[in-house]
This record gives sequence, C-alpha cells and structure tokens, in this order.
Amino acid sequence: MVQVQGYTGSQLSCANCHNPHLDTNKRFQRIANGADQMCLDCHRSRAATTAATGTHPVFVGYSAAVKASPAKFVGMAPVNANPANPTSDLGSRFSADGKILCSTCHRVHSADSRSSNYVNGFKNLSSGDGNLLRTNPRGAKVAPGAQDSINICTNCHTGKMSHNGKGQDIQCIDCHGAHVEYDPMDPTAAQGRNIKLIRRYMPGRSSQVFFRYTGSRMEYKNGTGTGVCEGCHIPPASVPEHASTDPKVCNKCHAHNGTKGSFSASCDSCHGYPPTVTKWFNPGKTHSSSNDCSLCHNTSPSVHMNNVLDLRCDGCHGFPPNYPNGSTKANSHGSHNFSCDKCHFGTTSTGTTVTNSAIHDNGVYDVTAGPGASFTYQYLSTGGTCSNINCHSGNGILSNPAPVSWGTALGCIGCHGDSSTLASGSHAKHLQKGAGCADCHSATAKSNTTLVANGAHMDSVVEVNGSRLAGMSSNKTCTSACHLAATPQWGVASTGACGTCHATVPSPGSALIASGAHFAHFSSSATSYGPMLTQTSVTSCQACHSNSGYPSPAHVNGVVDFNIGLGYLSAGTGTCTPCHQQRVSWTSGAVTCESCHTGTLSVINGVTAQDKGLAATRGHGAAGKGCLSCHDRNQRHIGGAGRLIAPLTVSFNAECSYCHNNAAVVQANHLNMASHVTTKGGDAAMACATCHDPHGTSNLSQIRTVINGKSITYTEAGAGLVNLTTNMGLCQVCHTKTAHYQAGVPETGGHPTTGCLSCHKHDSARAAFMPTGTCDACHGYPPAPKRTASAVIFGRMNNWSSARFEDYSGGGGAHLVAAHVSPFAKASEGWANCTVCHNAGATGSAPYHKMAIPVKNYIENVTIMVDNSLRFANSFTVYTGARLTSVPGANATGSCFNIACHMSPSVRWSSER
Repeated sequence: MVQVQGYTGSQLSCANCHNPHLDTNKRFQRIANGADQMCLDCHRSRAATTAATGTHPVFVGYSAAVKASPAKFVGMAPVNANPANPTSDLGSRFSADGKILCSTCHRVHSADSRSSNYVNGFKNLSSGDGNLLRTNPRGAKVAPGAQDSINICTNCHTGKMSHNGKGQDIQCIDCHGAHVEYDPMDPTAAQGRNIKLIRRYMPGRSSQVFFRYTGSRMEYKNGTGTGVCEGCHIPPASVPEHASTDPKVCNKCHAHNGTKGSFSASCDSCHGYPPTVTKWFNPGKTHSSSNDCSLCHNTSPSVHMNNVLDLRCDGCHGFPPNYPNGSTKANSHGSHNFSCDKCHFGTTSTGTTVTNSAIHDNGVYDVTAGPGASFTYQYLSTGGTCSNINCHSGNGILSNPAPVSWGTALGCIGCHGDSSTLASGSHAKHLQKGAGCADCHSATAKSNTTLVANGAHMDSVVEVNGSRLAGMSSNKTCTSACHLAATPQWGVASTGACGTCHATVPSPGSALIASGAHFAHFSSSATSYGPMLTQTSVTSCQACHSNSGYPSPAHVNGVVDFNIGLGYLSAGTGTCTPCHQQRVSWTSGAVTCESCHTGTLSVINGVTAQDKGLAATRGHGAAGKGCLSCHDRNQRHIGGAGRLIAPLTVSFNAECSYCHNNAAVVQANHLNMASHVTTKGGDAAMACATCHDPHGTSNLSQIRTVINGKSITYTEAGAGLVNLTTNMGLCQVCHTKTAHYQAGVPETGGHPTTGCLSCHKHDSARAAFMPTGTCDACHGYPPAPKRTASAVIFGRMNNWSSARFEDYSGGGGAHLVAAHVSPFAKASEGWANCTVCHNAGATGSAPYHKMAIPVKNYIENVTIMVDNSLRFANSFTVYTGARLTSVPGANATGSCFNIACHMSPSVRWSSER
C-alpha cells in the first residue's frame, strides 16, 4: 500500500487500498485484511492490547474480558443500537478467534457514526463526523435520572451512567476517548498519559486535564487545578471535603456508578426519599416526610458516612454543644461536661438520645434538673441564669455561691479564689508560676475553667493528683515532675529553691548537665561530632530550651520545655529542628549519618547537611557499603573535614583505589580503574570525584549530574557520553583539545556516537579512556569481499586472521590478495599494511583516516593514494574510474594505473562493484 503513495502523494484514494486488476484478497484489496492488516498499515501505533498507551485495546478476546469481569459488560455479545442495521452490530465484527479489531467500531465505507443510517440499505446516509464509526458515539439526551440512551461505549460496557444528574447530558465520549494518546502540548508524553482513556482536553476546553494514576493518587482533583473534574468544575469551597485531593474523599459522595448519574451526589441517591431502610429506626415506624433533613440530622459533610445515625443529642447539637457563645444565645456547655439529662431531663432521660419527642420539638428551652442536681433556672432568650446550684456550693463546702449567668466564664477561681485570695499552703506561689487547677487536682478539674465530666468535684474531698503529680505523702511532700528529683514539702519554700532540681552548666555554679545526649552537645574535645555549645553561659541551654527567666511559668510547668518549633517529644524520640529534621533518640547514643544526610536535611549552626539520600540505592550503599565503611564516626565532623577513615587518606584518590585496586573487594569490571588526565599528554592526575559521586546520583555509575558547570544526563549505558544537540555530553564538557567531540563544538566527522567504551576504556594502561582499539575495531583487517573469483579462506591463523566482510558491496575488493595484504597481517600492526595504498606510503600523520562508521554510510571518506614510489613510468600513480558515494547501489570501484605491479591498467578493484 505504501508504494501506491508514489502516485497519490498525500491524498488518500481508492487505489491505496484496492487493486482493480487483482482480486486475490477479495474485494480487490491489496493485502489480506482478515485481522485489519490494512488498518494497521497506516495506524500501527494503535495496535495495543491495553489502554496504557492512550488507545482502546484491540486484539483482545471479548468473551475472555466478559468472563473476567461480567459486571462490567452487557453480556457475552454487544448490544446493537439498531437491530435493523446489520452494520451497527459490533459483535459481528470480531476477528475469527473472537478478538476486538479496529473494524469492530469503525467501518471504512458507508459509516457516518449513526446506527440509524441503514433504511433498506444505506438510504439515510449523512456526511458523518469523520470518525467512520459503525454506531452512535452519543445516545439521545434524556431527562435527569432517566435511563441513559445507548451509545458506542455502552454497546459493550455497563455499570456506569452518564453524568446527567442535573440534565447536563455528559456522556462517555465527553470525558473518555478511544484514542487519546496525543497531546499537542506534550507530544512526547513527558507529563505521563491519562489512564482510563481520559481525554487530555474536555470538549470546548483548551486547558489540559490529568488522570494519570490509580489507587489513592487518582487525579479527580490535584494541587495544580488540572484534575479531571477540574476540567469543567470549580469545587465549591463551602464543602470541607472539596479541599482534599484524596480520591477516597471524593468517592464518598461522587461515584461513577451513582444511581442518579455518574458522580452526582444527593441524599436520596443513597437513602431513598423518604428513607425506606429500617435498620436505623424501629420497624413499623414511618419516616418523616419533611423535605429538610437537617431538622433531625447533622447534614454537615464532615460527619457524613460516619456509620452513625445522627439523631442523638450530639448529632445536631454536638457534645458539648459548641455554637459560638453569644451568637445569638449564650453557651456555657463546655464548662459543665455533664450528660444532657443533668439539666434537660424532661427531653432526654438517658442523656444521649431524645426520649420525649413532644418536648424536643416544642421550640422551647426545657431546662429541668436531673438526678443528683438541683437549681433554679430563670429563662432568657439569650441564655438565662441559674441560682441555688448544688454543684457550685460543693454540697456545702462553699456557702452562698452567687447566681451565674449562662454564658459567663466562671472557672475554678469564681468559687475558690485566685493567687491573691487563695493563700493556703503554697497555692499562691504555684499559681504565680502558672500552675493550673488540673496540675494537682486532675480528678476534679480539666482546666482552670472546665471540670472533669462526671468527676470528683462534688464528693466533699480534696483530691490531690495530676498528670505530673504522683501524689502527696502524709507530711505533704510532693513527688512531682515539676521538681524532677527534688521532693519539696507543701508550704516550706526552701525545699523547692533554685538548684534543688537539676544541674546546668558550670557558670551558674552547678555541675555540667550530662544526662541523655547533653555531653555530646556541649563537648569540645578533638573527637567531638556535636555542635560544641559553650559551657560558659546558660544561653547555650536556650538553643533547645525556652527560658523567660525564673520564676516564669514555663520554667516550672512540670515538663521539659523546648523552643517552639523544635519538634522534640517528651517521650524521648522526635525531631529537633532545625538541627535534626528526622526522629532521633535523646538516650540512644550517636545519631546515624542517614538521620542528618537523607530525607529532610539537618541544619546545624546555619549549615545545611549535604544530601546523601541516594547513597543506599544508587551509591556505594547498593554494593553493601554503609557510611561507616568510609567515614570515622568519632572524628570531628560539624565544621571539620569529611572524617574519612585513615586508610583512605594516605595518597591521592586513595578513597577510591583502596577498594578498586583490591580484587578481593570489587569485581573484575571495576578493578584497577585508571584516573583521567587533566591536560593533553599529561599524567593521570584527575580526582575520581571530578566525575563520580560515591554517594550516588540519578545517573548511572554514580556520574555527577553537574560536571564543569554543565548538567549531565547519563541514564542509559552507552548513551549520554556525547550529546549531538548540546555538544555537552559527559565526554564533551571538559574536552577542548581532543580530535573529536570538543565541548560545545558540533561534530561533523561521523565519529561513532555509541560503543565509545569499546575503544576508550576506563582501565586503559596509561590513563582512563585513552584509545585502545586496533584497526579491526571498526572494519576487518583487512576488509574482505563478499564475492571472489575463487574461494578464499580467511579468519584463521596465518590466513588474514582479523579479516571480516565489509559492510557494503565492493568494499572488500581485492584486499585478500597476498601481494596486496600479507595473509600473516595482524590488526596490531596498524597502518603498516594500509599506508601504501591509502596514505601515499606515509606512516606518520593520517589526515585521510576519518574514522566514521558505519563505513557504508561514509564511502565518500575512502581515500586511495598509492605510494608514488611504486609508479611504473615517470609519472604519478593513478586510481581511476571509481564512484565513491554512499547512495545505495551507486558506488563503483576503480582501476590502478601506472603501478609497477600492474604495468597496464588493472582490473576493477572489486568484481562486485
């Protein structure tokens, strides 16, 4: 078929596919077409068995797919949108072995993408849409929620409805396409292809959309606003879930198989209207027909799908009710923490569920004391007041508590007093230091303003216990986290004086604190690897600990306080930013190298740790060499050198040669690697680290990503050594005096671009990458003809042992003539056997040896210059009649003239050409 384009050019004509003079393949088709071979002659890129490349799979068995996922298909045979039209029956257009073909959906002739075009033959044919589909790409529009009309996708697929919940009539073809592999804004698919055959551009839209991943990364919505749903929609910010990019959150309300249409969300799509499921309420009861679900249910998306029927008190009100105080009514629920029946016994006798619907729905604040409570309530629309409250008197411990307005903050101080009025024992001093009621009375007080729900507040006993207070002995001494190891006595100030709790640094007069990793942080010895904080001032403590001065509340709050943002956990393992960005242990000794140099990097004394995150997978770690294989943990590190172990510092490049010169450590292909020269003709004096990073990079062989200030990509063995576009490949960025591939200089000589390492080896004897190849690296030594007058044996010892066939006709010529090239010739002899004919006998410079391969593409470079000393007469030697051209079949060899060995013109060099 391609040959016919010589006649038709870029125009597609009947003759491209049909030969009117030959009917071997039926219908005068040029080739057999039983499996759409003719389609693939032009559309080969769409011969895919999966949708991963962005095109609908073909050559897959339909019945096998149905058996594997029966719920996803209409049945064992596709549905015909128009049974009266045999050509729209997709099931009749499978291959002989039941596989989907291009022609299952497409038809070359009489196809206008409508199933209705067949009326007693194709009498209803239209101009079509150009897609040559057998049936309708879209079905007829239907009312919202109605059964979808059939379209080309639902001829076979089922289980998914159109996106038509509000009459928008978005059908399969609007979001999906059979062939979506090409994006003009991303022609190489560098940004990845969409899965599920999702279009890159929604109809009528010019911006890209993406749907490249599966599982938890599906891009309904993404961080750049290019998710598939964002192609048409801006998710309303009023719904909290719309801030999420997690597809699981999206699918809570929006599902492709939604009963009201794909991705349409509504209450009745799950529950029915009214709900008919009886598991949530008493059988036999009739559900309310109110059209406002929020009257009984919390309709906030934040609590939707929590597997709880939110008809409890907290389903609407929360627990405790958390409406803003004073807007418009007051709110003190958070300070009481009682179950609802404590004050609303008439509405709920259980405290958790509505037990009297009549009272609940009467629109009045029904405040009634429950068991164990007594009070007098005075109603006000803004909240009301309570008096004679048994809770506030402590059942007689306090006398005559004042009436309290609902919504007013009372707190413990409201009844017990503050630091100026509560003077018993050491209360005043503790309150002045910021201690709260719950610190010592946690069984009673949740905070200074909130009681513990159902706690011990009204048991007429003073409970002394707290989160940092283990208890108080009979003589009132405390074992408390506030005072660390000290045990001060309640009311005796001297037992809790400064210096009784912990050591600091020597300057205040105490010993240097050495618990945990303190010493590692303060030490300044020659082997210290820590930050060496000064021991002469407590300001060093402030590097980690907040301190606003004694007796500040933070200093005696019962916990070891860290600076805001430090991130350390009191349990002993956490981050200590900015120095340690990863979790470290205060008590487990020295941190690992990886904790600072991988992931989020440490920043110590303003210096960011070097990123060695690739060391384990792409550096020496991949070969089983951990950090301590090369580095000494005990040497000074921060602000010092790289602390290599001693054997790696004894000589130049010893950090590499220590292993790479040891056959017991490295494999043969990495043994005795030579270093490169730094000047042309100089010694191999380049540091290995100039090109390699032993900690690994994104490149192969630990090649640095930046060399000589230029970005380097070397991710495929054999490629990336030279870059013909930028002329700044790995082996170009430094070279300015080489014969080939200089930095920034376009290479025009045809020098090889691949297989470089076959001649330029890293372990060359004199220096890395010095050329080591012999003449037979590019062509035979000598090139052998493919045809000779008589059989010639070669490729054996003493019979042209390095000869091989040349790669173009005529190239071998008469090389295998003993008088031309000795049968004993070896490739290691180099020019000695070639110069007499190709370099005029000169054995020095060889300007005509272009070294461009493959030779068949550079026949023009072949130079014949016979040594003039071999002339027969007093004139110049001549090689005449040759056509040195790389045009296939156009080359010709010539004859030698005025050569002593050929007194008259010789026969042509090759009997082939």
